[in-house]
Amino acid sequence: MIWNIVQSQLALVLCWAVYKLILEHSGLLRLSRAYLLVMPLLCSVLPFIDLTSNTAVGYAVTLPGVMVGDTQSLTVTSAGGIDVLMITSMVYLLGVLVVLGRMLLGAYQLSELKAGAVAHPFHHKTYWLANSDRSFSYLGNIYLGDQLSNERAELIYQHELQHKQLGHQWDRFYIMLFSATWWFNPFVWAINREQQKVHEYQADRAMKHRVSLPDYYTALFEQATGVQVFDMSSQFADHSMTFKRIKMMEKVMTRSSRLWSVGLLI
Repeated sequence: MIWNIVQSQLALVLCWAVYKLILEHSGLLRLSRAYLLVMPLLCSVLPFIDLTSNTAVGYAVTLPGVMVGDTQSLTVTSAGGIDVLMITSMVYLLGVLVVLGRMLLGAYQLSELKAGAVAHPFHHKTYWLANSDRSFSYLGNIYLGDQLSNERAELIYQHELQHKQLGHQWDRFYIMLFSATWWFNPFVWAINREQQKVHEYQADRAMKHRVSLPDYYTALFEQATGVQVFDMSSQFADHSMTFKRIKMMEKVMTRSSRLWSVGLLI
């Protein structure tokens, strides 16, 4: 069992590395999204499945204070009689509870925020947040700060609507549950962040033919910096994520480059 867990964690590291090397800058957003949803799950499950035979192979290895073999139970103790396996299991479960607790706390805080919000008069499941310039979407609901200008609020609404229509909220829910399962692996959280980037890229690309691009680029920059600007050229390179989002919107994939990226992945 322990070796299976080690294998699954190493497979997750490989999963992240393959994405960074092949798919991150490919522009294949649907493939990237599917890869980041499916492959981590396969990497976690496959090491626990015996694909070679239908019969279990028993083995035993004796180490100081450790017995691994074809037995009903596994007990790992130190010289002082401390049950290391029990302590490890408790620490793991504590970590899971902390991550799930943070999710539940966030959901509760959001419900409190929604209770004090005002429903938008024209857009379904959209709410104004009092005395705020924040904007986000969560499980099908869109929240806009009432301090946003009408033009900015409409741009942000359209952007958040793309997240909703693309079903990103369900990806986020699934990824957070997956992260809670393997919370101790930093590469799981790295995969989580890459999925969030893909979501933003997809929403941005969907906006490409719906809004004025200069206005949208300006909105992205001002959202990242919190500064009203008329010329985006200065200081722009300091905000790498905003730059990456705009670059991904402008990326045009030829048929040969798509086939090359898919071929490398296979």
